[in-house]
Amino acid sequence: MNKNTKNSMVSPFILPFYLIAFQNVKAADKKIAELKAAAFPAGSNPFNESVFYGDEASAERIISACQTPPFSGGRHCILIRRAEKLKKEDKEVLFAYLKKPGPFAFLIFLFQVDRNGWKSYAGKFPRHQIQLFFVGEEMEFEDNFGITNALRSRNLAKALKILDHQYGDVRDFYRFFGIFTWYLRNRVERLQGRMTRKDAALFERLYEIDKKFRQGSLDGRIGLELIIFALNEK
Repeated sequence: MNKNTKNSMVSPFILPFYLIAFQNVKAADKKIAELKAAAFPAGSNPFNESVFYGDEASAERIISACQTPPFSGGRHCILIRRAEKLKKEDKEVLFAYLKKPGPFAFLIFLFQVDRNGWKSYAGKFPRHQIQLFFVGEEMEFEDNFGITNALRSRNLAKALKILDHQYGDVRDFYRFFGIFTWYLRNRVERLQGRMTRKDAALFERLYEIDKKFRQGSLDGRIGLELIIFALNEK
């Protein structure tokens, strides 16, 4: 057995596929790494790794990849992200395939949904399911859109605490900025599209902060705090 074949072999103690339902992105990424390490103890072959996205790939493409003999033996490691966005007919075809999967692939399906969104999948291959939902206080402070609930209830302290709990780097600025602009647009839509002077001023304020952040003259965390204070004003 050559080195590449050995490195591509799948552990017999791992299932041939997993369905991961998650809200917690960090926990999902950690679980993917754990499953890959368990499935390929000596490391997987990069030539046998594929990533598909549910809103782009079809069942035909995914199954074709599964049925293609892998490079230097072993198995493919196939990751399907945004699996919840697969078309209904593609899900049906894939679930039918998973009843008797081929020998060439180890698959991980990632469904980014909440508990309610996962109910329709609850009966699908229960032994193969991994659920990574938020619980307790973690649900309050890890859920991205929990910050909008805090703003609606005018709970400034909670909104700031959620930001403190989640903000890590500049990528989080863009994530929260998108949430805040969505929140403000949604507020305007509830008024049947009638934008008040205050709302117009808030939009200007948000984009002024965004501009300063992009220019490097304002720290992202401080910018988001300023937005929270602005949205919380009466």
